[in-house]
Amino acid sequence: MDVDEEEEQFNQAFGEVPNPNISRRCRDGIRMIKDNDEDFNLFNLEPYNADRLTNQQPRAWELLGRYIANNTNLRMLDIGTCGVTDEMMALLFKELVRSVSLHQLHLNHNDFGIVGIRCMLPFLESSSTLHTLNLTSCRNVDTDCFEVLISALDGKPIKELYLNGCDIFNISSLNTYNLPNLQRLNLRCNNIGIEGCITISNLLQKEGSTLTHLNLTNTGIDDDGAEIIASSLKQNTKLKELEMIENSITNRGCLAFFKLLNDVSSIDNTYNSNHTLKTINIAEYVTSDLLDSISEACIENRTGSSPNSIGRSKVIKTQLKGQNWEKYCKLQGIQCPSNIFADIEPNLLPNILALIGESHGQTELYTALVPTAPDLLSYIDRKALLTNALSKIDIEYEMIKAKRIDLKKRLALLDEGYRKQPAVGKDKDVVLSGKKRARR
Repeated sequence: MDVDEEEEQFNQAFGEVPNPNISRRCRDGIRMIKDNDEDFNLFNLEPYNADRLTNQQPRAWELLGRYIANNTNLRMLDIGTCGVTDEMMALLFKELVRSVSLHQLHLNHNDFGIVGIRCMLPFLESSSTLHTLNLTSCRNVDTDCFEVLISALDGKPIKELYLNGCDIFNISSLNTYNLPNLQRLNLRCNNIGIEGCITISNLLQKEGSTLTHLNLTNTGIDDDGAEIIASSLKQNTKLKELEMIENSITNRGCLAFFKLLNDVSSIDNTYNSNHTLKTINIAEYVTSDLLDSISEACIENRTGSSPNSIGRSKVIKTQLKGQNWEKYCKLQGIQCPSNIFADIEPNLLPNILALIGESHGQTELYTALVPTAPDLLSYIDRKALLTNALSKIDIEYEMIKAKRIDLKKRLALLDEGYRKQPAVGKDKDVVLSGKKRARR
């Protein structure tokens, strides 16, 4: 196709200046895609422009797909809320399959279904760059669409998948196919139920799981489902945010997550609780003490510098503070043991004791240890404690020596300054004495 013919096609589809079929801004954007402008990376098609494209020149969708396929700079295509149908998907993806640059594809709030999804498959299966796919509120995207979609993404670099507000009931294909880079999954407002929780549980326990953000709001989950998901997170060190509100989760389901985040049945269990989950919204209408305790544990996970430091902090704040410990034991249905150090690993105790003293002072340390003093002798590594104490004294001694040297230097400078000042008072006395002798 020669340049003139190509330009004529462009003008027929998108209009000519000064009266284009679509807005001037949209037309200029499509031309920059066509010309492979290296400074034009994001294209957002507004709904009213999409209507004009469809009504005046349906082939415009095919040309847009061709221009994107030939472009090497476009990173994001957003045609959300544009009334895109199965027919329009067929036109758009007819040649877009050859695209090598798209990172984000937003098709949210559109009208296509299984036919449109299948038209997209060749592009999804061949793309090595796409990492975000947004199908939010595409009401015709159902379970069949989900399975076809997940199979096309098998082994692909997709990182973010937004399917909230669709019509999906079965997500078991997540266990059949592998999305090795998936970090964000949003299934809000899809009724996945208990079977969906089992699938999510398997996904979270899979070796090499990369999922960091999961939204299961209003997905038909009850206490049984909540317990399944909480159990799957005991060894998970990736998931950071979990949304589960607007479900049928009561105190029982919330308690499973509290035990996950801070199991107070023993110091070891507290120390080895989940320290990765930083934000969780699980239910609105349950016991406030339980929600507050979950929130406190999440705050510990957010503010700690490492899993080990978070574990130590939880031990101090929940095991060694009498009121907190009793409250948490009551919430978790645990009888407070008589000796909180009974199950601790011996090599952890010196560090925990030192951290208590540094963070909370001797009063709290004394209160926490007095009831268990007889049993501590068998745990404490005396040599390590004495060595640490000696090291601290050596450091303090060197600091005092340095301060002493500094003070001596400053004192010497002051003495030298005084010696250089003229003795004004002494000369005056000499003059006065001479005048007195003269009068005599």
